[in-house]
Order: sequence, then structure tokens, then C-alpha cells
Amino acid sequence: MMAAVTRSGPVLTISKAERRSVRLAHRLTAMEAPNSSETMLTVVEGGTRLEPAGQSGLSILAFRTLLKGTKSYRAEDIVNLIEGMGGSVDCFSSFDAAGAYVNVLADHLDDVVPIYREIIREPKFSHKQVEKEKSKLLEELAKRHDNPILYSIDNLFGRVFGDHPYSHPFLGDESQLRALTENDCAAWYKNALAPENVVAVFVGDISAGRAVELAENLFGDLESGSVPTVGIEAPVIPASPGVHELTRTNLKQAVGLVGFTAPPMMSDDAISLEVLNGILTGLGGRLFVELRDKRSLGYMAGSSMVPLKERSIFFAYSNPGPESLGEAIDVIMEELGRVTKDAVGDEELTRSKEWLMGSQIMKLQRNFSQAIAYGTYEALGFGYAVVDRTPDIVQRVTAERIVKAAADVFSRDKAVFIKLLPEMEPENARS
Repeated sequence: MMAAVTRSGPVLTISKAERRSVRLAHRLTAMEAPNSSETMLTVVEGGTRLEPAGQSGLSILAFRTLLKGTKSYRAEDIVNLIEGMGGSVDCFSSFDAAGAYVNVLADHLDDVVPIYREIIREPKFSHKQVEKEKSKLLEELAKRHDNPILYSIDNLFGRVFGDHPYSHPFLGDESQLRALTENDCAAWYKNALAPENVVAVFVGDISAGRAVELAENLFGDLESGSVPTVGIEAPVIPASPGVHELTRTNLKQAVGLVGFTAPPMMSDDAISLEVLNGILTGLGGRLFVELRDKRSLGYMAGSSMVPLKERSIFFAYSNPGPESLGEAIDVIMEELGRVTKDAVGDEELTRSKEWLMGSQIMKLQRNFSQAIAYGTYEALGFGYAVVDRTPDIVQRVTAERIVKAAADVFSRDKAVFIKLLPEMEPENARS
């Protein structure tokens, strides 16, 4: 059973087997998917996008600290009690949403509910635990930036999105993350947990009536709050188009990225660009074949479409030798230019659609993955049913729609070029 508390008013219970809907007395959306374990997930619309200016990393810091102590339970108590039931507890944070979930055998559902309620409703946010989680995030961020490709991607996001929160890695901006406090976490989380901003998800062998009862137990007495809002709109065109050259010592391969702003997630053009991405990337993709197989311009080559609620981002990449970086970027622009004029072939189109649909099936194998997918789309206002409609949505994409979407996005004067090159040694150091 999967259930989600919604903000839309009407309440549905949907059986996957029978595809029937029934109105319930409470604001709850329920979907049956019987199995022997339960996942409870609380999702809030938030993540990086709704972090206040100057507080990058606040969402993930707050949700990670959420699991590190409550009014009655220490961090080790939470882990030991839930793992003692054969379960697990964790959190997630992304650009547009964040949440915390517990997964437990169905027989232990009643035992885990009081613990989960305290995690969600009465987190301690102690100074010690906030500082500890902050140190872990800073370490993860440092490791991320040790990777030349991830470092380049983070710089690309910064040049594309400018002052918008999307410009920072979901782990946070180093200087802003360092300054965050336990009071910042508590204040942001209190506002994010407003009833109009919460989606509760249950996946497992549970009746609709029981789901309603649990949702009321968890959130029935929540008071309305000041839901976080976006202080600045995501840019329609990149904030800093053009060439941006970066250098790094001890770098063997260069990194080249070409990025563009793209339409918001779930729009027709965004879906078309996701299908196009499947044509360009991967071992048989156009970029991989042209850059690596035909011209040996790097061992990594392809593209990525990152769908985001306000404004998505599309980028292509390669990591050739430094002397070949200019050629690699030219090839990328040539391939992107082709798809703005010439329709893709039927075989490529079919293969990409099958890849997208197969990838989703693989992602939804586990309860918590289903819970995150359904809950996130519900929280962002698209409705949980979008997850099950994905095959139909993808199948409606045509070659003509791809050409239109590509032509609207892939323009050289709207492109951000990131070039990461080896730092040159001073002449006297080489002599």
C-alpha cells in the first residue's frame, strides 16, 4: 500500500490491480502494492531550491541531523531499535524535495511508528550532532571536488543558474555550509513541515483505513507554518553564458562541458529532451560514438538531462587530452546542431524510449524507491500518478517534438562552456 497526504483536497484510494478510486474522509492518497514489508516516508517540497539565500546545504544538513536524536531517543537508540526489527532508517535530499523514511517488516509496523513519529515531529538538532553531520558533508564535498568531472559539473551549474539555489551542489556551498547552525536547521525544518507542504507515503501490505489512521497519528495535529519559498526565479537563459576556463594541478585529462538551461520538468519539451538524451549518451549514443569510438576524444563522453521543477539543465561532456579539448567541444556542438535540424531515426527513438522505461522499472524495485518517486511527484504538484503514466508520456514523444525542443535550447549564444585544463608550471620550475 502506498499513501500520500495531499494538498489538493480530493482523496483517492487506488488499487493497482483493479484501478478503482474511492473518496476517503481525510486528505489522503493511497495506492496498493502488497508485500511483506512496509516503508513510511515523509516528503517535503524543499531541497536545495527552497533554501534561504546564504544557507546552501541547509536542507540536507537538517534531514541528516533529523535521524541523530529526538526528545526520547539518542542517535544510537534509533539505529539499534529499528535495525533490531530488521529494518532501516535513512533520509534523502535533492534539488527540489527532501524526506526521511523507515523500512521495516510488516509485523513490526506498530512498534516502529512511535519512533518514526518522534524522528519526524520532535528532532533534537543538538549542536554536537549538527556539527558532526556538517563535518561529514564538508568531507563529502571535498571528495566530490577532488573528482575533476564532478568539480566541472558543479562549476557548470554555478554559471548556468547564477544566484538561484540550483547553482550550488545539493551537498551545499562550502563557505555557506560551514556557517550553518542548529538554530538554522530547526527553524527551516519547522517551516518545511507545514501540513500544506507534507506528503506522507506508505508502501507495503497496509489497508487504506490503516494508512489514514497512521497519517492522522503522524501529522493530524500539525499547525500551518511559513512554508519556505523561492526568493529568486531560475534563469531562462544561463546567467553566465560563454567560455569559462578552469585549471588544476596534476591533471592528466582535460574536461569539457557544454551546458544549457532547459524547460521545467514534466513539460513536453523537457520530456522530449530526456528522450533525446538517451539517443546522445550511452555506449551506443551519438556523442559516445563520435567522440570516443571514431575520434578517441576521451574515455568518457555523453550527455545528461537533469529535470528540475523550475528550470532544467542539459549538458554534454568529454574528457580528452588537453591538446584535443577544443576539437571535442566542436564535435559536441556539431552533434547538438544536427538534432536541431534533422529528425532522429525510428530505431534510435525506439531504443531511447525503451531505455528510459527500463531504467524506471529498475529504479522502482524497492519499496523506498517507490515511496520517494511517488512522494516527490506528489509534493511537487505533479501528482503521484505521473510515475505510473511515464511509459505513456515517453511514448508520445515524436522525432518532430525532439527537433523543436532541441532547436529552442541548443544555441551557441546560450551555451556555457566549461574547460578544465592542467595548470601550467612556471618556467623556472621546469628548468
